[in-house]
Amino acid sequence: MVVDTSALMNKESRKSLKPLEGVKKGTQLIIPIMVIRELDCMKRHDSLCRGTTEASSVLEWIEECMIKMKWWIRGQSSVEDEKLNSACFSFAQQQFDRRRL
Repeated sequence: MVVDTSALMNKESRKSLKPLEGVKKGTQLIIPIMVIRELDCMKRHDSLCRGTTEASSVLEWIEECMIKMKWWIRGQSSVEDEKLNSACFSFAQQQFDRRRL
């Protein structure tokens, strides 16, 4: 399962992930590198204004899960991110070429 920033920032969405924590068979939570970057950016920006932020809590939860259940949760590697971007570009290019015909 791959999550996005809004799913992690929403407390109700995060609660729905709780029952999946630690399920070994067939479930893995993948957090794209871009989501980690967005959360970190939100944390840095909001901490200047308010101190502790929701983004900080989310990042702490991710880190805790990665320590306790590294087989269940992982960050998307930059290599995977490059492959995904390349595949998306290739698909978009094919769609563009088909429309031109």
